[in-house]
Amino acid sequence: MKISSYALLAAVVAVSLFVSESFASQRETKRKELVASELARYEHRILTYDASGLMERDKTFLRRMLTAAKIVEEINMLEINPRNLDFMSDVAQTGTGDDRALFHRNQGPWCLENDDLLCNALKSLPQKRIGWGFWPEGMDEKKLSEIEGLPNAEELLSPFTFVEEQGGRLRAVPFASSPLLSSRLKRLASELREAARFTDERTLVKFLRSRAAALETKLAFPYDASDYDWIALKGPWEVTVGPYETYKEPMRKKAQFEMYVARENHKVSYELALYRKNLQEFEEHFAGFIGKDIYKARKLDPRIQIRAVELITAAGDGRSPHGATVAYHLPNRGGSVEEGLYKKVMLLNHMRLFTPLMQKRAKVALAGDQTLLVDEWADIMNTVFHEFAHGFGPHEELPIVVDGKKTAVGKALGSSETLMEELKADVASLWFLPYLAKKGMVAAGDMQKRYTTAVMHLFGLLQYSLKGTYPQMAAVEVGNMMEEGALRYDAGTGLFTIDFEKMPAAVEKLMKKIVTIQIAGDRTAAEALRERYVKKLGDEKFEFQPLLKKPLTRLKEAFDKAKLKSFAIDYEVKGL
Repeated sequence: MKISSYALLAAVVAVSLFVSESFASQRETKRKELVASELARYEHRILTYDASGLMERDKTFLRRMLTAAKIVEEINMLEINPRNLDFMSDVAQTGTGDDRALFHRNQGPWCLENDDLLCNALKSLPQKRIGWGFWPEGMDEKKLSEIEGLPNAEELLSPFTFVEEQGGRLRAVPFASSPLLSSRLKRLASELREAARFTDERTLVKFLRSRAAALETKLAFPYDASDYDWIALKGPWEVTVGPYETYKEPMRKKAQFEMYVARENHKVSYELALYRKNLQEFEEHFAGFIGKDIYKARKLDPRIQIRAVELITAAGDGRSPHGATVAYHLPNRGGSVEEGLYKKVMLLNHMRLFTPLMQKRAKVALAGDQTLLVDEWADIMNTVFHEFAHGFGPHEELPIVVDGKKTAVGKALGSSETLMEELKADVASLWFLPYLAKKGMVAAGDMQKRYTTAVMHLFGLLQYSLKGTYPQMAAVEVGNMMEEGALRYDAGTGLFTIDFEKMPAAVEKLMKKIVTIQIAGDRTAAEALRERYVKKLGDEKFEFQPLLKKPLTRLKEAFDKAKLKSFAIDYEVKGL
């Protein structure tokens, strides 16, 4: 029997097509499984706000704010990746329900907890590139340090510019001049101006108009004036909108857009404001700890504001893929920061959402009666003092001298600055406790609640990917507590015990390390502190060091077994 060459070729092609289709089918099945697994890691929660009781004028104002929030979502997605809106369109047309849910939650097609290339909301599997659009190709720590010596370094390192390479030279492109963002910034500014027509609160009108102008201003640092107006906001509305945090950008320098719309809880704001008169005293105490010969206490502005709010919606960088922002201290930089003037906003309904989860996790993680010490008000006060501490001591723009050259803390520490700043604030919230006890501002029993609630908050952060700033912060804190005997792990039971007597000394020891690194601008020491507890394996890949690996892996398994998941939060408004 003879087989023609054509028949043989056709058979080979058919087999090849079958193998190719089979492989593609298997790959697609695996992709869907990974997307579903990523979604299942967090419980989906919806925070609902009932606007039916608002006056019609306030309803119109809120509608405008919700429209502005959608624009902020788009701007932030473009900052995450310049192709993101095209990716979103592709997912809407060709993706499954899980694909669309993942894209919405993560504000992009990529999984954040799983680095498998197939863990992607798009069948085309675009390369995972998050935050690199701010920089020219090949940017790294070495090139970042070289920028600091250029004549236009201030503009290039501004949080509010893109950096482009032209003819071998780097130039800064302000957000408002960028083809990527300019049209949407104009739309956002227009919405803010329109919203200002529907409120009688003069401070809010002033802020919305000045922030709108700043969004359209083609300068490297356009936000200073409107920062003052934002801090001065009064009335029932709290509106925060603009580019602030740099945590998700690889070099930790460029700011992403976020937005919060909330109503003030006057009762809690009043209770928290009682601490405001002590802020200067707290700063003086902190300066004394650092050493007044190396750090001079700042004169804090008495106009510092503390607001407790019920959040209506969060957008852009403010809408976390998982977990949630429970408070923020802003601005991070600029004229008001140099004057010691800030605002601290506490998101009460976000905090309330997580307290029951921490209490359930405590029963799985802690030994004995310590499981009963997790407390909602303790969590609020820990968070309050975390935000207070962002305004104390060294900060990003503090002038320092490194190797005989004038610089600033942020420039000296490079991409480690955000981790060190969050560590300073979080550790300081506990470092202040013995001092507050001596002042009669916290009872002994409440101190134990504060320590316990803080530990459970850290355990919660350690359930997220270690590539993030906050999980790394938590790893350093927990690792230090374990080394100093303030937190003991029983390998037999898998439970932790807090030693309340050893906790103050452990916290103070870590506090001293952190502020010393900041004041010295010691980037090597900052990286070594993180590396002591979290090992870097490669680009955005980390794992626990041996001290933490077994205890925290076992803890995560216990949380998973008890089905104690964290939350992925969405927002809805009814009654408009």
